[in-house]
Amino acid sequence: MRKDLQNALYADFPQLYREHKLSMDKSSMPWGICTGDGWEPLIRRLSEKITAIIEQLKASGDEDWEKIAASGVKEKYAELRFHMRLATEEIQEAIDEAKEESQRTCETCGAAGSIRDIGGWYTCVCNLCNAEHEASTD
Repeated sequence: MRKDLQNALYADFPQLYREHKLSMDKSSMPWGICTGDGWEPLIRRLSEKITAIIEQLKASGDEDWEKIAASGVKEKYAELRFHMRLATEEIQEAIDEAKEESQRTCETCGAAGSIRDIGGWYTCVCNLCNAEHEASTD
């Protein structure tokens, strides 16, 4: 993901992405958000949901809200992988929904896509991005 998109997520959701400032032996977040730009809206919606859950926990007096943080965000086998330091059942459900959505969202541009094998790598791309990739490898 482009640095400007990534940094906007960090700025908009500081509690959730606070581990991006840790050393790499403590978290995977210092690697950044390792997905294509097309998934930024999906990750943003997920971040909003998780942040709302954190706020509900905080308001209820549940001390676990302070432990909730993203510890890694990446693509693997054409799916969003969103790892958490601590996740409630409600947070895990939101992550699972985003993972399912990623399987039909072009990682490059965000349009409707499907999982394809491109040079031995599984990725979710739309027809246009797939055609552009194929044209660039000819």
